[in-house]
Amino acid sequence: MYCNQRAFSDHHGVLPFNSNRNSATNSLLKTDRRGAAFWGRDLLNTIGQIEVNSTTVDQFSRLTNIPDIDILKIDVQGAEYSVLNGARNKLQDQRISLIYTELILCPTYEKQKRLRDYFSLLEGFGYVFLNFFN
Repeated sequence: MYCNQRAFSDHHGVLPFNSNRNSATNSLLKTDRRGAAFWGRDLLNTIGQIEVNSTTVDQFSRLTNIPDIDILKIDVQGAEYSVLNGARNKLQDQRISLIYTELILCPTYEKQKRLRDYFSLLEGFGYVFLNFFN
């Protein structure tokens, strides 16, 4: 196993990463002001920002010679759609067998996508929805 210090998104380069009062809510996306109504006042308070190196699933796979992905597990606090966008080549070629992801459905982060956006994107590549888990 190898540890790589980089974020995954639809962008290769450097991106701002928002550090929140509760580290479990840190995200590449800024906090949506409506999030406090769902999660409480302090959970999503951004206390700082750092720059992180970012890559895409497609580029990382090319550079590390990973032809196929059995399970792509994504939990990136609202930015899951960006990760999938960065995997378009793998998705198009059906090189990802299973996608297991967390999706936040209530307004929590700015520019987070809606459930229908995920269905549309993945169905466009021939993937089918299997199940919801809580």
